[in-house]
Amino acid sequence: MIVSLLLHPVHVTITGIDYDEKMNLFSLYVKVYSDDMEQDMIIGDSQKGDSYSMDKDGFQGWLSNRLIIKENGKPLKLELMRIETDADEHKFFLQAKGSRHSHSVTISNTINVRLYEDQSNMIMFKYREIEEGFKLSPSDTLKVFNVN
Repeated sequence: MIVSLLLHPVHVTITGIDYDEKMNLFSLYVKVYSDDMEQDMIIGDSQKGDSYSMDKDGFQGWLSNRLIIKENGKPLKLELMRIETDADEHKFFLQAKGSRHSHSVTISNTINVRLYEDQSNMIMFKYREIEEGFKLSPSDTLKVFNVN
C-alpha cells in the first residue's frame, strides 16, 4: 500500500456514460489506476467465490460486477469493446443496449470501494438533455436519474 500511495496519493476512477438516442446505446469509458484495479480484481467477490483473470473475459466480469446500469430497474448487459493500457492506467470502452422507453436510469459504481475509504468514483453522465457530473464513494455507490 505504501508503494501505491507513492504512485498516486488519490484513489479515483473516472467513468463517462453517454446515451445515443438514435441507436438506443449507452457508451461507457472507464479509467482506473492499474495497481488499484489489480488489487480489486484479486479481492474478487470472495463471498461468491468469484475471482478475475487479467484478460478480456476477466476484465468483462470485473467491470460487469462493479459498474451497473439499470434502465427502468432492469440491469443492462455491458459489453467490453476495447481496452487501452499504459504503465499506470487501464482504460476500458464498453457499450450497453438501451430501450426507447426509459423512465429512469440507475448507475452503481463499486470499483475499488472495498480497498479505500477515500475512494472516489467520478461519473460524467449524458442522457438526452441531462448532463451531470457527480462523485460516488464507498458510502454512496448509487445515483438514480428520472429521464422521462
